[in-house]
Amino acid sequence: MVGIPDDDCYILIASNFGRKQLPNWYHNVINNPHVSVGRNGFEKKYVAQEVNGSDYDRMWLMAVDLYPGYEDYKTRAGDRKIPVIKLTALHDP
Repeated sequence: MVGIPDDDCYILIASNFGRKQLPNWYHNVINNPHVSVGRNGFEKKYVAQEVNGSDYDRMWLMAVDLYPGYEDYKTRAGDRKIPVIKLTALHDP
């Protein structure tokens, strides 16, 4: 899984390599949207949300810019729209 940085958020693409079924992690994140991301020895808390509309379009293009193979996955997925998940950082009070 690749987390694409977007300001203080991350973007996740639930492509599952273009297979017809969603990846298992997608169901886990939708059912429990409070997640932790570990990077460079540090862990930070995020909340996950599936995006749609113009946010989806913008984030999908960011993903394709990073890895053009996502367009191949989109073709392979057929009728299945590949979900885009945004992880928004939770700030300490």
